[in-house]
Amino acid sequence: MAEVTLVTFVLTFNPSWNFILLQVIWVIGCSMIILSLLMRLSMKAVLIAGILLFFGHNLLDYVTLPKTVLVTILMNMFFTARGAVIPLNSCHLILDLYAVLPWTGVMLLGYCLGYWYRPDFSSAKRKKLLLVSGLSAIALFFVLRLINKYGDPFPWMVNRDCHF
Repeated sequence: MAEVTLVTFVLTFNPSWNFILLQVIWVIGCSMIILSLLMRLSMKAVLIAGILLFFGHNLLDYVTLPKTVLVTILMNMFFTARGAVIPLNSCHLILDLYAVLPWTGVMLLGYCLGYWYRPDFSSAKRKKLLLVSGLSAIALFFVLRLINKYGDPFPWMVNRDCHF
């Protein structure tokens, strides 16, 4: 609620709230609600959900869904966002800047990573796992950017017209 009322007002100075911003606070709040529901399951289930959301949400870029208004709004809010403008009526708009489920995947993985900080978990093992995870993430980033087909809404392309 703070995002819709306080942050939107501070950024727009519009007390009629006919232009609502949904940014990172809104996404974190939704992600916390989803995490609170998934916490009732096992840590393994939360980890699997986090991995699927984090690594798999871009698979929907390759799926053709019906072009209805409702599907477009739901896809924007939950999977893509990218500055989506959602009209509520002729006088009210929502600007959605962050997608819920990719950030929920980040939060779920962070929750599971907290297991490595339990008192009975070896600090040497934790350091090794953090180093391997970090280096693997960096390597995966470079591989995905070189492939240029997954994970970026705006793939790069060679511009042969630029001369330096």
